[in-house]
Amino acid sequence: LLLRVGEVLLLILAAAMLGQGIERLIGLDYLPVVFDPAWDSSAWLNDGAGLGHLLSSFAGYRSRPSGTLLLAYLAFWGAVTWLLRSRQVRS
Repeated sequence: LLLRVGEVLLLILAAAMLGQGIERLIGLDYLPVVFDPAWDSSAWLNDGAGLGHLLSSFAGYRSRPSGTLLLAYLAFWGAVTWLLRSRQVRS
């Protein structure tokens, strides 16, 4: 159980780091912005203060994510899910 929790926490941190990298690449004009923002949830949970800031720092939460960032997260979690399922099949 402890190893499973650690695995999940590391994957969440990896997704947050991926998100920061994608945002920097967008800022440097290396990646195009698909649509910006995809939505705006800052009225409910702002990523600049309080719980939203904690989630932003730890888990990569964005109250106004770009479509490019969403596609990167979708690809990341899709790859993680596929790899974990293929690992279970082999075990």
